[in-house]
Amino acid sequence: MKLIQFLAALLMACSLPTSALARTCNFSIYIWFPQQSIDFGSQDMASALRPIDVLYAKNEPVVAYIVVGHADKSEESGGNVELLSQARAGAVAAQVLRAHPELGNVLHVFAKGSKEPIGDDPIRNRRVEIEVVCIVRGPYFDKDGHPIL
Repeated sequence: MKLIQFLAALLMACSLPTSALARTCNFSIYIWFPQQSIDFGSQDMASALRPIDVLYAKNEPVVAYIVVGHADKSEESGGNVELLSQARAGAVAAQVLRAHPELGNVLHVFAKGSKEPIGDDPIRNRRVEIEVVCIVRGPYFDKDGHPIL
């Protein structure tokens, strides 16, 4: 979250005209992994990534897509929990870049392993979060900054 706050402050300090800076928007997209692998399962990736398509279609200036891979503590036994969470983040980033190759310069991939669990449910911890930091010029987001699709 500190990275998001830093990027928002950096954005506000940049030289864009004030009229272009209606407000910043931060939201996350979650992709779950039911298996101890990088397989998305039966998830509809097109639906999961739809907010990115909406932002792109509306030509909203996105500062960063921060793709963060996570793993469950039960996956630590293999000793490759960092590699697994990196592979998950990489697989999701590849899906985003397949749809929007021009986003490569604002797409950042990180792995956190099992350091930030959501709870005790292994599937909820086997996830990739895409944190989106953008400038909102239009009425495409609700009062909490979530995309209106």
